Amino acid sequence: MMEQAAPDISAYLSQFEFATSASEKFDREAAVAVKAYAKAHYEFVVALHRSGASGSAVNRANSEGVDRLIRRLTRMAQTAHFAAGGEAGEDLAVVAAGGYARQEMSVHSDIDLLFLYSGKLTGLARSVAERVQYWLWDGGLKVGGAVRSAAETIKLAKRDETIATNILDARYLAGETRVYHALLTSIWDDLLRPPAAFVRAQQRSMEERHAKFGESVYLLQPNLKEGAGGLRDYHAAYWIARATVPRIGRAGDFLHRGLLSEREMAAFWDALEFLWRVRNELHIQEGRAADQMSFEQQERLAVALHYADGGPGELPV
Repeated sequence: MMEQAAPDISAYLSQFEFATSASEKFDREAAVAVKAYAKAHYEFVVALHRSGASGSAVNRANSEGVDRLIRRLTRMAQTAHFAAGGEAGEDLAVVAAGGYARQEMSVHSDIDLLFLYSGKLTGLARSVAERVQYWLWDGGLKVGGAVRSAAETIKLAKRDETIATNILDARYLAGETRVYHALLTSIWDDLLRPPAAFVRAQQRSMEERHAKFGESVYLLQPNLKEGAGGLRDYHAAYWIARATVPRIGRAGDFLHRGLLSEREMAAFWDALEFLWRVRNELHIQEGRAADQMSFEQQERLAVALHYADGGPGELPV
């Protein structure tokens, strides 16, 4: 496995952190620096994958590199807001959501962010959210962002299952920790109560997903995320465990909380590592987020991941 260090965020963005004024020129130059960092980070993550690192190691490194970027950009955006004469306004926290929050970001996965504010929305949260997302978009990164209070987030999550599961693993990145902790309390005390309703919703979603993408784990052209036995089935099991078993914080806790035996946990983790590594290779080859595997893609993936031919006339798939 490679020992190359991840790119140093300060080498790209330190000159923007202490802005005394904010202008279009400042924003453009910051976006250029973000793009340069994003390119170096992508090359580092790809090299890590090519060195044989596990799927979880690559996903974690990808997430941690984005963490450093988001934290730096948040400080830059706050500084620029005040340099432009903006007022302090409401408390703000920047929170990772979805697979990014779980540190399971594949190479080209979206960056899901929640800009969480307390009290009444004023200029600060809007300014920081707009600047951070502008810099990320112009830097060539794919971002999904929302600006909400904890109360609004829970209200929407009760009506939209995607929002509910997206915030279930909310992870603090920057800003006021008090605002973040208020969201966590609301998730546990309000959104997930009673847990039976949440569990039934996950079961319905799984049935609908399997009906759409195939109920067999032996499909010839499977979808790594949505198909039976794919990553979304793991997510559903994890979310149900989170809602019903105290202190489940990550997949490894399935063993520690007595949900899986040691042998079952090893098999479960091996399957996840396989799916994540194949998915990362697929993302790299396609140059974008992708989950559906055609016959041609399977042949290329097998070669890239060093699966040997089965013999004369047999492909390594």
